[in-house]
Amino acid sequence: MHDMVLLGEAVERACRAADPEFLRINYEVLGNLWPHLHGHVIPRYRWEPDHLRVGQVALYGSDRDAPEHRLGARHDPLRAAISAAPQEVVAED
Repeated sequence: MHDMVLLGEAVERACRAADPEFLRINYEVLGNLWPHLHGHVIPRYRWEPDHLRVGQVALYGSDRDAPEHRLGARHDPLRAAISAAPQEVVAED
């Protein structure tokens, strides 16, 4: 869980810096379909539709898999910021 919180801090810092509409981080720990626990760290934004902003990201349905939402080179700066943030968080402790 500590690693998940550390990742959440990193994602929050990177997303808050990248988008002024950043709202919060949602954490999910699941284990019902896979035979082990696994976690999701999900940034949430004010621009999300109200009925989807408060629920699981799975509620977006197939829209999540649309081509315009796929990871690509445009996400490289965000990836770099998330990768650098854990060292910053640990250094602050």
